[in-house]
Amino acid sequence: MPMPTPARNMAAVYAIYGKEPFLRRQALRNLLRSAERAEADVQQTTFDGEFAVLSDVLDEVRTYSLLGGRRVVIVDDAGDFITRYRPSLEKYCQSPAESGTLVLLVETFPKTTKLYKIISSAGQVVECVAPQGRAVPGWLVRQCNEAYGKTLAMDAAVRLRELTSDSLGELDCELAKLAVYVGDRPRIERRDVDALVADYHEENVFALLDAMNAGHAQAAIERWRQVLATDRAAQGRSIAGLAWGVRQQLNQRLDPATRRALERRLADLLDADVNVKTSASDIGAAIEKWIVRHSAR
Repeated sequence: MPMPTPARNMAAVYAIYGKEPFLRRQALRNLLRSAERAEADVQQTTFDGEFAVLSDVLDEVRTYSLLGGRRVVIVDDAGDFITRYRPSLEKYCQSPAESGTLVLLVETFPKTTKLYKIISSAGQVVECVAPQGRAVPGWLVRQCNEAYGKTLAMDAAVRLRELTSDSLGELDCELAKLAVYVGDRPRIERRDVDALVADYHEENVFALLDAMNAGHAQAAIERWRQVLATDRAAQGRSIAGLAWGVRQQLNQRLDPATRRALERRLADLLDADVNVKTSASDIGAAIEKWIVRHSAR
């Protein structure tokens, strides 16, 4: 992810975009830290893009600070804001005010648009690309070192991803907890992830799977709903966690019929994962259907 221009060469307008909210926030923090290092005073104002009025935003940018610092005006979730005011924004960005910096935080920002081309020429566009799949543990190692000053062992990073999800915000929260947990130790090991993250997670996963194996679909659903009620992040990591639990069962010595049943259970779970990610399917409902279908009779 590109680093924003330092404040002494700070552009008058930025567009920070990407699907992952955590990375957009991280890029914004980098920009503000750069500004704070270079300026005696940075005055930050944030508008909600859903309700922001262009004239209010630009008035704020154009107003010089009495203290001589830099005004940084942020429009958060700026997709609707850009849609409403695109022609006027294009005109402003072609000749932006020198008194402050306008920052647009947006999920998507097509390179083919006129506004993208104007900002990339007159200011700076920062694309936030989230790591995927096998790249996530490597990101975890780097993030742990840069954000928390700790070395994260690679097997600990892999384990942490297994137990949670690919949501970078959620993973960063777990890193923060682990950094506190290890105290003065400079290195976070897999045993630390197991001790802090795995115990609670595994207890719920195996209780749910045990209820399914016993044919108690309603008990498994109740366990699932209990998990959701006590853990807001559970939906985001549910499929990965349940898949991990099924794989643990497959690692045991099993008769052929049981193995085939577990392999079908895992395949259907991965199909549900794809459906959730590629459609408007609800994770909670998908898991309940999966529980009912695969509870032994």
